[in-house]
Amino acid sequence: MIFNSHHSKEKSGFGNAVTDFEERVWMHHQQHDDSAQYSAAYRLTGEVNIGRLVSSLSKLSQFVPSLNVCYQFDENAGLVKFQDNAFSQSIHIEAVDSVQDAISHLQANQSIPIALESQSGIQFTVYICAEQDVVLGVVSHQILSGEVCWKEIFEVVSALYNHGLCTVGQKKQPKNMGGFTPIQKFEALSTSCLPWIKRSTRDIDLVQTGVSENVCSYLQASVPRKFTASIQRETFENRLGRTMNEVEILSATAVLFARYITESNDLDSLDVFMPVDISQKNREINGAMIETGLTYLSLGQPISDLGQAVGDLTMKLTAAHSQTIESTEFSKSAALVTWLVDPADYLSLDDVEAVKLPTAPLHPKFEISLAVGINRQGALSFELVTGATVSPHLGAFLFEQFIAYIDGQKVTKPALAKQDIKAEPLVNESAEPVSIFEKTILAEFRDALSIKSMNKDDDFFDFGGHSLIGTRVIGRLLKDHGIEVSIEDLFTYRTATELAKRAKPINPTVMPASVEASIPVSELNSIAELILAEFKEALASDTMTATDDFFDFGGHSLIATRVIGRLLTHHGIEISINDLFGNPTAQSLAEQAVPESTEFLESSASLTDVGSPLAPLSLAQNSLWKAIPKYAKFGLNTIFNLPFVLRFFDELDEVAFGEACRDILVRHATLRSHFYEHDGNPCQQVVDVSDIGNYKWFWTSDECEIEDRDEFLKQEAIHPFDLEKEFPLRVRFIRCKDTGQQFLSFLFHHIVQDEWSVNLMMDELNLAYKLRVQGQSPEWRHEALPMHEYARMQRGSGTHQKHLDYWLDNLKNVPWSTPIFPKNHPLSEKADPQGAKGGWVIVEIEDNVRDGLYALAKQQSASLFNVVYASIAAALNVVGAPNKLIVGTSASGRQDVEYYDTIGYFTTVVAHLVNFERVRTVAELVAQVKHTINDSMPYGDIPIDLIEEGLVGGDPDVDGHMFEVFIQLHAKSKFSGAFELSNGDKINFQQVDSDRSESGLGLQFEVLEETVNDEQVLRVMMSYLTENYSQAQVDLLCDTLRALFAEFALSSKGDQLLEAIKDRVVEPAML
Repeated sequence: MIFNSHHSKEKSGFGNAVTDFEERVWMHHQQHDDSAQYSAAYRLTGEVNIGRLVSSLSKLSQFVPSLNVCYQFDENAGLVKFQDNAFSQSIHIEAVDSVQDAISHLQANQSIPIALESQSGIQFTVYICAEQDVVLGVVSHQILSGEVCWKEIFEVVSALYNHGLCTVGQKKQPKNMGGFTPIQKFEALSTSCLPWIKRSTRDIDLVQTGVSENVCSYLQASVPRKFTASIQRETFENRLGRTMNEVEILSATAVLFARYITESNDLDSLDVFMPVDISQKNREINGAMIETGLTYLSLGQPISDLGQAVGDLTMKLTAAHSQTIESTEFSKSAALVTWLVDPADYLSLDDVEAVKLPTAPLHPKFEISLAVGINRQGALSFELVTGATVSPHLGAFLFEQFIAYIDGQKVTKPALAKQDIKAEPLVNESAEPVSIFEKTILAEFRDALSIKSMNKDDDFFDFGGHSLIGTRVIGRLLKDHGIEVSIEDLFTYRTATELAKRAKPINPTVMPASVEASIPVSELNSIAELILAEFKEALASDTMTATDDFFDFGGHSLIATRVIGRLLTHHGIEISINDLFGNPTAQSLAEQAVPESTEFLESSASLTDVGSPLAPLSLAQNSLWKAIPKYAKFGLNTIFNLPFVLRFFDELDEVAFGEACRDILVRHATLRSHFYEHDGNPCQQVVDVSDIGNYKWFWTSDECEIEDRDEFLKQEAIHPFDLEKEFPLRVRFIRCKDTGQQFLSFLFHHIVQDEWSVNLMMDELNLAYKLRVQGQSPEWRHEALPMHEYARMQRGSGTHQKHLDYWLDNLKNVPWSTPIFPKNHPLSEKADPQGAKGGWVIVEIEDNVRDGLYALAKQQSASLFNVVYASIAAALNVVGAPNKLIVGTSASGRQDVEYYDTIGYFTTVVAHLVNFERVRTVAELVAQVKHTINDSMPYGDIPIDLIEEGLVGGDPDVDGHMFEVFIQLHAKSKFSGAFELSNGDKINFQQVDSDRSESGLGLQFEVLEETVNDEQVLRVMMSYLTENYSQAQVDLLCDTLRALFAEFALSSKGDQLLEAIKDRVVEPAML
């Protein structure tokens, strides 16, 4: 590293004198070739004119003189630089297959030393990808550090591209940055204070079916890595309790990182380098993060509160502007904590969007570099770059735990942190490459959306994706593939290609690694047996013994994560990932385990015993159970029936279908369970498989005694289940006497089925039916854990108080909702006491309006459901709903990925606050709805009854819920589709709308995304209580809904004022 001295030396001969910095970089370049070179890639999407782009880049040196500079060594004058005004920027054009190939080609170019005596210090390559993407690749040399400005370069390129000319302004002289800039690599932290992060010197073969040799090689490769995450700015600022400017955000990041490292590793301090002046970020030659103009700081363990520490560090950075420190003072290891740089912000080409692609540097100067910045969405972006000497798994673990520490989680100490550097090296394994993530994500997209033609650059939401399907995709990626993706990233990076770049291999949460008291030998043996059993199951190896090495049998970090999770969940045994790496046998690992309690271990067998038939209800089931008598006293005895009707266009083998349905009952115990009260407590009891034949739950069309199809389906839909004596499902066929078509009545009680489960069931039925028509039985890929065991586990662990507190904090002091229209409303009518309790109506959305809503959702990085939800809320506000409107909605409730393949009732009803006092425009309302829903997702395991009881301190003295309005999404149901046979034939079927004569909610809006005749259709079904809403009021609501959908669809920018919309709509709506 050297001080950033830009004072020129006097030289004789031709050319201009160079600075000390340029001379040292040039000398380093002669010895180390490419280590002073950087690369950056920018993806250009839209209508890219290649000719104009290349022309603009080639003219760049005419307007940015620094790009004309070459360096030569003269025997008399030494190193000199000269400008050639006739110099023409050489632009390379390459055709590649994919964006990933473009990045690989670019990094290969980075490894080729720039000939500084004849070439510009910045080289451009335009990559034309086979998928019609364009990537602008840049290789830059450190010798131009401080001499060029990316803002200037890309603004010139933009002007030339857009207008064909550029005004040459007066060149601004670079500001003397002070501080110093590293040229060579620093000593590694893994050789001093953090030995446990060092990668293994031993190659580990990955044993995994379907993984190619290329992937295995990548997992073993010794290369730098980059890990990224984003946090809402207000969440970060809440740690200090105030808003912060950029310098304070950087200071807070450094203080938190130093505290995390020192606390978790028992260090007195952490040496770091930080930029003196982040306002000079546009002059950072690497185009990624500031590595110039740095100052040295030693940050110790906290002796003051966080706010004071951040304030002190901010003052030190300000004072460092005028300091000059010699480089000889810094010979020890240190980390870099710095600010992110994104030159793409200044690349503004007509009809083209430029996005900087995340790539890890080939030659990082620091073994650990942490950077923070503010992205285009206003959130804080964090990046951790680790050198090739760091284990990729432990680098990811370090970053994951630091992000959790920012969120307020307690520091946990890695077990290996105290070990000597000569200890057994860690297993070396790497994250899967982007291309593997990309293929996996695309496969899950296609499966979830049932669209095989979808490609990796197609927008998830354009093909009908929404938050519910997104949650399911994220869960399957995590459970089945070990790939972690956040819901926020899915909303922002909506294609498999883009999302893959943000995906990360799963890293487990570290558990406490030490035990205060010794564990008896007998208990250690029991723990070792449990660990060995989990090893055997995870590695599919029955011959493994307690002294065999987990990694010798094909174990790796992804499998280790699953083992650790199962040990904690099912046996109450806490183990850290570092313990498993350091003690890879069941016997040695048992000594590091932390059992929750002796009682837990003794009861663990009964907790996980699938053969135990009696279990309590889960929180969600119990919430529904408590609601049954509430609705029954109003005559709503079948309100929790879920009737589905399918019409078959091709002949179905009903007997084989019945056998397939039995396969599903065998696989999912909840469908063959009874529900009743036992000693005053609601419970569920599983019926043994051998007793299924004793129950009547399936009827062929030959057994149907009613000829009137419509009457049959209507009566079947309102069948009153006796849950204590019969199965909670009925499967009945009837043939239409006019057409001969088969109709299927699929009736479930809600206590065993939710929307997630419905699609899961149809997938499994498809497989089972295909085999049953061939006389074969299905073999499932893996076991589906039973619903009653989830309920037993959940009730045993108690209510998650932190999750309940989230809802209580967000909904306190909010008045509970009443019907939208007052009783004296001019359109009010008294309901017929003998008439239907409820009604329903379909609001069709025209194609052009639907397309406008899709465009608005895409532009606002929201889901279509977010937009429709906001539109409905706005429509209700127009006709008189309060400015603080409580809206009920459903949450998946599936917090445990182990139960993602389980059929059951996990869905919870939750309540959100839509606050019109805090929004002015359509975009702001959509953003509020989006963030409210997304932020609440981690807390969706708490059902509405517990929320309501917590708010009032007991049982609410109301008949209904705290909300009058309920808005939910019905995912693309797999009740419309086809059963595929082994010979390629298909049996096509389509769902038929069921009759809705009962409604338990004041106003319920069901958003339906469907495919009819290969066309996307968007509809909203509105159900209502006739007691609260007259037919005239229903008509008014429908008209207002249509008007608001049309208004929201007018502009994808969402800049329409809500008050202006209200003025335009309210008068016609009231007429």
